[in-house]
Amino acid sequence: MNWKDTFNAMAEKVGFHLQDITQQDDADFPAGEPVDLWMSSYAALLLWSPKCNLQDIEQRQLTVQGCFDGLLLKQEKDGQGTFDGFMVVSLSETPKSTGIIESFYKMQANTSVCRKHVLWPEKNGHTDMNTQIFELTPLGLPNAGKIVDAAQLPELTEKERSFIEDIERNRSGKQVAEEQLTSIGLQLRETSDEVK
Repeated sequence: MNWKDTFNAMAEKVGFHLQDITQQDDADFPAGEPVDLWMSSYAALLLWSPKCNLQDIEQRQLTVQGCFDGLLLKQEKDGQGTFDGFMVVSLSETPKSTGIIESFYKMQANTSVCRKHVLWPEKNGHTDMNTQIFELTPLGLPNAGKIVDAAQLPELTEKERSFIEDIERNRSGKQVAEEQLTSIGLQLRETSDEVK
């Protein structure tokens, strides 16, 4: 499953740009670690696609996260102010063990250093990538469908139009309501401002 192309298209829509990770002198990721990095003026998005056994991911994630932390801290020290970080772990296989799935949920709940998301294919290796990707807050929304023309106002009766015109002429809504009620033989009930 190739998440990178989908990430790139969505990230660019909100100002993220794919970086050459080897050119980031403040990113000291272990050699051969499959990471992609997008940067914007306010955040960094790291996509890590580990090729190791699922049982080994938790320990390797701490190493990758430590490197990402160094990159985020450098951005903040270089005058970027608070710099947000999002680490996305994209798995190539569906975790089968409840224990492993629980460890991924625990990883996501731990927001130290950055926010984390773990994505994996659903049963039979298929997934609705968009459903999972749209849960990632820094990425752009999908392209909008046809934009609806201006809202259609409902048809108003003559009395309703008159009521709105009275209010638009800067008359008190209460005064207009009293007149409308009087015209049909009712009175506006006064309420007390006192708390009893």
